[in-house]
Amino acid sequence: MCGIYFSWSSGKAYGPEQSILDLLKRRGPDAFQILERKVTTTVTDKNGTSIVQETFLTFASTVLSLRGIDVTAQPLRDPFSGSLLCWNGEAWKIGDQIVVENDAKTLFLLLCQVISVSKCDNNDDISTAEEIQRKILTILGSVKGPFAFVFFDAFNKRVFYGRDRSGRRSLLLNTQSHCGLAIASVVDGSPSPGWNEVEADGIYMLNVARPDHAASTHHDRQGSNQGEESCTAMIQPCLPADYAITRVLRWPDTAFNRAIHTQPKQRLRLNSLVVSDLTEKLIAAVALRSLGIPRHSAPNNAQACIAILFSGGLDCTLIARLLHDVLPLNCPIDLLNVAFENPRSIAAANKDSSSLAHRTPYLACPDRITGLSALSELQRICPGRYWQFVSIDVPYSETVDHRQRIVSLMYPHNTEMDFSIALALYFAARGTGTIWDSRTETSIHHHTYARVLLSGLGADELFAGYSRHSIAFKRGGQKALLEELILDFSRLSKRNLGRDDRIISHWGREIRFPYLDEDVVDWVVQRPVWEKCSYSTSNLEEGISDEPVLEPAKHLLRLAAWKLCMEKTATEKKRAIQFGARTARMEVGRVRGTRVLQA
Repeated sequence: MCGIYFSWSSGKAYGPEQSILDLLKRRGPDAFQILERKVTTTVTDKNGTSIVQETFLTFASTVLSLRGIDVTAQPLRDPFSGSLLCWNGEAWKIGDQIVVENDAKTLFLLLCQVISVSKCDNNDDISTAEEIQRKILTILGSVKGPFAFVFFDAFNKRVFYGRDRSGRRSLLLNTQSHCGLAIASVVDGSPSPGWNEVEADGIYMLNVARPDHAASTHHDRQGSNQGEESCTAMIQPCLPADYAITRVLRWPDTAFNRAIHTQPKQRLRLNSLVVSDLTEKLIAAVALRSLGIPRHSAPNNAQACIAILFSGGLDCTLIARLLHDVLPLNCPIDLLNVAFENPRSIAAANKDSSSLAHRTPYLACPDRITGLSALSELQRICPGRYWQFVSIDVPYSETVDHRQRIVSLMYPHNTEMDFSIALALYFAARGTGTIWDSRTETSIHHHTYARVLLSGLGADELFAGYSRHSIAFKRGGQKALLEELILDFSRLSKRNLGRDDRIISHWGREIRFPYLDEDVVDWVVQRPVWEKCSYSTSNLEEGISDEPVLEPAKHLLRLAAWKLCMEKTATEKKRAIQFGARTARMEVGRVRGTRVLQA
């Protein structure tokens, strides 16, 4: 993983502001490098006069080393062509080939081979440039895994950038910056207006060699459905006089199975082939994301090199169970469970005479209760594994102290709901809490050394886990349910993933999503909706003793968990992180989640 910065300007080169540089170094503490390039271009004005223009490119990267034995500094540079790559991602596969070693170096080599071979051919400049672009896009389009990148084809003076089709890595764009056009993984939102997330809809290109030609192209306005518009309205003094951002590759829409049946289907059973097929797909996704992680930060083998954001719910506990099958038994696994002191909840509890009301505010958090319950189940069915349940207790005073930093990191997201989710992820990813020492019967301080965190995000969108999915089915049957699922999945990149990457990476950790593995997603969306959830199936099996009676939401996942002996986990109901950890509505009074945060 890395932090990326790029700028394109006239007059002089502009590196990242100190505030941005500090944030980038938090993301990538292992290496930092900045490279500059000057591009000289001859253009013709309206009078036919030739004018020499100079523009400046600045590339900067910080690195969190997670692939290969050695730390590889970025930007990567090709001595033959002068091309550069800033890569923030994990290319698990390129085409059908699994990438074992450093993925950034593997990908860069493929890109540079395209340029070097084409450069040696005797084609004219235009056809060569277009052929190189086509091959570059073919390679980038074949990558399976999360990524954001900036690649400079120095031979043709073209800059490519973009995010993977799910938007699992953050990338921000500013065409109104004082330094011209700028791209960054994260910015300090408070003094730096004008930044927007790069749309996770394809790969974009800047032609920095021929701005006079580029002015005749168009820019797909990001975040808009109004078609194309010229970029000339956004020109700043430091930006070249004519420029355009062109989307040169569009990610295909996720192809959901839209089949709808008119007669009730019988629910899936434990021995259904689709249950074992799903488990097999998920194990492969977990293995890709958990094996071969270098131990750069862990001082010894007693420290976990991987952790799970762990609420005790179905999605994350199923991942924990599968991770047990993947990792050697002597590898500990950290389960990061966060709970907050919430003044509003405490005030309500003080009026309650039940026994739960007298617990500490942390033990009374729903996610702490389900987390400890799931831990007990994992310990029972996975004997010999050392599960380190990390209790991360966050007093209200710490929430107040860190509020502005969290608001800045999640920028340009800015709503109450964004903050309540980011707050939980921020402290969970910090990884500082206590674990229970059974030998001394005491809680001891623990800070996780894991640089890789696994998350269950994506399961609700794929398997119909939200209450709105049930509401959609009641309102309009399978058709309405399917439309809601497609909508939810399509806006993951806008609503969640860029924000979550900025928050979690601040602690020098990388978040990985097994449910969003390309092979898993492709397999799941090809299943008809009644195989993923059971809102529209009959209850014929409820009288059969060897079949569990499970709720309709995420029914396929629940069967997979039950088959792996996690009967308690299979029956857990969905609870949003902001309510489970009690980060929502900390002050008295009702506040809508869509409300913009107050200064």
